[in-house]
Amino acid sequence: MLAGLLTQIGIQDISLPKASSFSHLRGDARVSAIRKAARRAPNEFLGARGVRFAIQPGSPLAKKPPSFVMAAELVETNRLWARDVAEIDPAWAEELAGGLAKRSYSEPHWSSRQGAAMAQERVTLYGVPLVADRPVLWAKVNPAEARELFIRNALIEGEWTTHHAFFAENRRLLEEASEIEARSRTRGLVADEEALFEFYDDRIPDEVVSARHFDAWWKDARRATPNLLTFTQDLLLPEAPSFDPGAFPDAWPHGDLTLPVTYQFAPGADADGVTVHVPLAVLPRVSEDGFDWLVPGLLTELTTATIRALPKTVRRLLVPAPDVARDIVAWIGSNGPSWEERVRARGDAEPFRTAFTGAARDLRAVDIPAAAWSNVDERLPAHLRISFRVTESTNRREETIEESRNLALIQRNLTTLTAQAVRNAVRSAVPAAAASARGAGAPVKGATPSPRSSAAPAGAGGIHERDALTSWPSDLPSGALPEVIESDIGGGTIARGYPAIVEESGPRGATAALRVLTDSVQAQASHARGVRRLLLAECALQDRRITTRWTGAQALSLAASPYRNTAALVADLQLAAVTALTTPGSPGLPPVGSPDAGAVRDADAYAKALTHVRVHLEDDVFSMVARVIAALDAARELDAAVRGSTSMSLLATLTDVRALAADLAGEGFISRTPASRLKDLPRYLRAATHRIAKAQENPSRDAELSWRVREMSSEFDRVRSSIDVTRGEPARMVELDRIRWMVEEYRVSLFAQQLGTDGPVSDKRIRSALAAFAR
Repeated sequence: MLAGLLTQIGIQDISLPKASSFSHLRGDARVSAIRKAARRAPNEFLGARGVRFAIQPGSPLAKKPPSFVMAAELVETNRLWARDVAEIDPAWAEELAGGLAKRSYSEPHWSSRQGAAMAQERVTLYGVPLVADRPVLWAKVNPAEARELFIRNALIEGEWTTHHAFFAENRRLLEEASEIEARSRTRGLVADEEALFEFYDDRIPDEVVSARHFDAWWKDARRATPNLLTFTQDLLLPEAPSFDPGAFPDAWPHGDLTLPVTYQFAPGADADGVTVHVPLAVLPRVSEDGFDWLVPGLLTELTTATIRALPKTVRRLLVPAPDVARDIVAWIGSNGPSWEERVRARGDAEPFRTAFTGAARDLRAVDIPAAAWSNVDERLPAHLRISFRVTESTNRREETIEESRNLALIQRNLTTLTAQAVRNAVRSAVPAAAASARGAGAPVKGATPSPRSSAAPAGAGGIHERDALTSWPSDLPSGALPEVIESDIGGGTIARGYPAIVEESGPRGATAALRVLTDSVQAQASHARGVRRLLLAECALQDRRITTRWTGAQALSLAASPYRNTAALVADLQLAAVTALTTPGSPGLPPVGSPDAGAVRDADAYAKALTHVRVHLEDDVFSMVARVIAALDAARELDAAVRGSTSMSLLATLTDVRALAADLAGEGFISRTPASRLKDLPRYLRAATHRIAKAQENPSRDAELSWRVREMSSEFDRVRSSIDVTRGEPARMVELDRIRWMVEEYRVSLFAQQLGTDGPVSDKRIRSALAAFAR
């Protein structure tokens, strides 16, 4: 019957009338009308040519109408009713309709899952939708467009699953071409999508419209022409200039490190330009030395930008900038080492600005003053400054921890994480080496023993961090503490840890601990302090044993010290004595041949130092008391002079003197003052007392001299703040401390010349010493 009644089919219309249809009704009438419409909706059908009908109420299907129906007759009374109704499958009608059915297609798209172009098909019969949004292969409708979608989406965009060798090779070649574009910072070098499409379009037959068709064709075609679909250099880089890979290296040599380098051409992005990848465990070993040279391929652009960033008074002498830049680059290339040697020489690397200055002087007779370089780096384009990306390998993946162009900021922010990374690397390396070292006694891979001793390899017993040491660690390999432990963290990168005895503060006061530090200089300086704290922990004398040797006058003077109690005073006295006893060449105390605390790296050396301290500690503490009392007496005299001055004109002078007294004779002054300088403290304090007396007579003269001292102090503070004192080399820190006491002697020479100074001193001498230190 359906074959002859195709015009009497219908599809259920479940859409409700719009709200605007009931806008003429109000209140309950509107609610009732909406409810009736909702009840009628399921029995509403859309028929051929737009007619609408409903199943006659007497039909068994009227209460639960199916989605598709066929009616034997349509009768119109108060409305159009369908009689003798039956449910049908729309597929029956589509099959019987043949050419009467109308088909339309929409949304042709690529399906990576199907490996073919797909579209949505809609089938209608006399306006009745039989099929809506049925996915079909677009190749059956439009083979040419299906083929184009396959080439663009699968072969060019890579949106398909394939294992063809040519495809993987093409992706690699495209990445290399894009990398060349990023390194040379030139847009438009890599062939665009249209060029790639033409390449494939010329080689692939017209009948290949999907991944399945391609696989069937390529199975035979690759045997005859295996490189038919492989990209060529001329195709990918048709307009590329001659490219020197050596000008854009993949790795950055830095001391004994080799760090990966990547390039990004994304103006405005944070990582635009050259990025050096630094593993977290080696971050402390990276300095800014050499990174100002960038890479050879960008040296000319860097030089040009540097000329334009200089002050106008200098810049106008170096024009035209591009031509001068090329001359300077050529001069640098012929008057110095190679780029690799320049950037690898950590600490000894010649800064770019130094070479630039020399080239400008030789080529154009232009002297560039040091002040002209102020803020030049900030004026350079961002891509001409190295970006540092700190990474860590987790589950065979490289995870970015932090990225910035400010290396010092990264190192400060990641201090804790870096220390933990080094400890983890060393901890994982030591157990692996321990077994072989114990078995054969051979040198342990990944551990370097101290050159100061004949200690066994570091891995032989393991280096484990410890808290609150009370004696030299007994489980070290051969009793020795290696200066460095190395661990391969992959990619040829070596993580280094520097074991040291360090001083730490805790709830019960300062203690000694064994730690693996990340910086060799810091470890060297910290180790000396830690060994002294450990020696004191083992041989500290009872407070009563020291205080009972004081005379009544001494006890009275010491009772007025700035220390919070006698125990704190005695503890600081003993620490100062231990420091002097373990500082070679210290002129502050009688013993000769004192051991060097920083050189104590094994049990034997520690035992000798311990014996030396035990023998001399009590007597040296007692001999130090006399110098401390002299300083305290001078401090009391100064305090009395300050209290006795009531003139408002001396307010600035008194404030300055109080600060000086707190610095020279405040709490903790005994241990923080070198033993050789304790004898000078009374003179410095008496000079301040003389200053008060002279200031009362001539306040303007005091203000002038005070300004000169403040100028020297400010210059010293500026130099000291420019370095990290916790990581400073011990020899440099000794020199910095010497300059600090030169400032005190300079103060004496101005305010109390009659007291004399420890050698000649002047502002010129201090400035010369600071300049030499800064170099």
